[in-house]
Amino acid sequence: MKRLALIPFTFVLALPMAGAADAPVWPADVKAKDDPRILTFYDEQCAFYADQNDDPSGRDAFIAKCRESIASVFPVGTAKSGGGE
Repeated sequence: MKRLALIPFTFVLALPMAGAADAPVWPADVKAKDDPRILTFYDEQCAFYADQNDDPSGRDAFIAKCRESIASVFPVGTAKSGGGE
């Protein structure tokens, strides 16, 4: 019975991961918060999230709000070298 309960849960976890292949990749060896590569990553990641959103009319507002907090979600110095995960 428990095994059957895990099937839907596993399926729900796999759905967001299916689109992750198209997500922007964390730049390798970033050490400074103002590195242009990390700023580009933040912009691309927010645009990626906005594209996943169901409300295209609020895309610009969504991206602006995302940009305010994305550095706390992906802080410089915490990702593994080689990035992407």
